Amino acid sequence: MRASSSVASENVFVERLWRSLKYKEVYLKDYRSVTELVSGLTNWFRFYNDERPHQSLKYRTPAEVYQEVGRGRRMSRGGSGS
Repeated sequence: MRASSSVASENVFVERLWRSLKYKEVYLKDYRSVTELVSGLTNWFRFYNDERPHQSLKYRTPAEVYQEVGRGRRMSRGGSGS
């Protein structure tokens, strides 16, 4: 399934995510139920977002980048950032 967009470059990150999910999780597992599938995908996304460093994010995790962006926004609004 492809994300719909008029600009191909907008889909690069989503396409890469789905490719990683398929080749690093789905194709390697033999899920026996929907419950197993949901559990496996939940664990994989947790790993992908919270533990796996991403080259495109300067070897940080998406969660780290998200937290940094959140701190930056709080700081720009006059918050303490902590």
